[in-house]
Amino acid sequence: MDLKLLFKCEVILLLCSCNQQVPFQKDYPILQVNLVETKTSLFDIFEKIELIPLETNEKSLIKRTAKLKYHHDYYLLDNALNSVFIFDNAGKYVDKIHRVGNGPGEYWLIYDFFIDTLQSQIGVLSPIGEVLYYSLQGDFIKEVDLPHPPPAYRHVELLPENTCLFWSFTETGNKWDALNIVSMETGEKKWGSTYDENSALLMWTYEVFHRDEKGNVYFIRSFSNDVFTVTPNGLKVAYSWDFGSQNINIKKYKFPKSPNRSENAQKFAQSFNSGDIRSLSYCIPFQTQTDLYYYATLRFPFNRSKHLFYHKQTHEYFLFERTAEDILINRPLLVTNEYMIAELDYEERENIKSYLFSDEDRENLAKFKEDDNPCLVKYVFRK
Repeated sequence: MDLKLLFKCEVILLLCSCNQQVPFQKDYPILQVNLVETKTSLFDIFEKIELIPLETNEKSLIKRTAKLKYHHDYYLLDNALNSVFIFDNAGKYVDKIHRVGNGPGEYWLIYDFFIDTLQSQIGVLSPIGEVLYYSLQGDFIKEVDLPHPPPAYRHVELLPENTCLFWSFTETGNKWDALNIVSMETGEKKWGSTYDENSALLMWTYEVFHRDEKGNVYFIRSFSNDVFTVTPNGLKVAYSWDFGSQNINIKKYKFPKSPNRSENAQKFAQSFNSGDIRSLSYCIPFQTQTDLYYYATLRFPFNRSKHLFYHKQTHEYFLFERTAEDILINRPLLVTNEYMIAELDYEERENIKSYLFSDEDRENLAKFKEDDNPCLVKYVFRK
């Protein structure tokens, strides 16, 4: 082939991939799964479970757990109370960040947060376009203003070189980017991307970003089987689920646009939950991975959710709603290479009692009351 022609072809392919924000590639894992439940024992995946009852007192009352992170202590985002609660390893209340107001170091709403372990500080995201930094003990440090537009920021994840990745609600046809990488030193945008999928559908996703323990950051959508890794220059497919004949293609659904986004999203949710959209059999509101597993929470009509663990080396997978021991595991709040943490439903306390190894855990379970702060369950992975 003529070298000039070959060069032109390569340039065209590069430009096309840039426009799509996802480079042309075929070098990522395809995870093939049959969406039929597998009989799964708790101990097929975990070696033990432990309890972390979060202390209940007047200062520590939690209304709704939105996010949980760990760095020496547990940091819990309650976006209903616009607070980040801090508990130690045993669940004892330490302190909280609650700075609602108009003054320096204050905010009206918190939508998300991250922990910068290198700088020993917490960044909380105000949707109006601000990141407020606090020490790990909750002392105000600084505020960084974010670019406008977009008018409302929703999710954030820390990237290398003191930058952050943001997701904001947008609609097809808007002139602002849904995804943005911003310098936390200058507040300037370093990279941005529009997205062809209507962003209202991402309201179904508990967390659109995931950061693994190696520092890689992933972008996830609830109605897509593809998971993207985030690079300084954009997105690249990291892996993809293949559910065979049950795969969905959200692009064929004409999801209504603004100005009635909330109303239309609610109608869409009702149709999905009731099973009225018969060709739309699932969504994936949460995904993550460890050194051993790819993990996804699959949500099905009628508000049923199932766990999917896919072993990276053996390609064996476990798909279940309840374990063989009749244990219901709630949506994971925190997943590391060593363990997974979820809240314990009060009604499920009798089911796990026989599988607690320590007297202290059994005593804590007996003391657990329905109106207490959440009791966290720590599921320790098998080695």
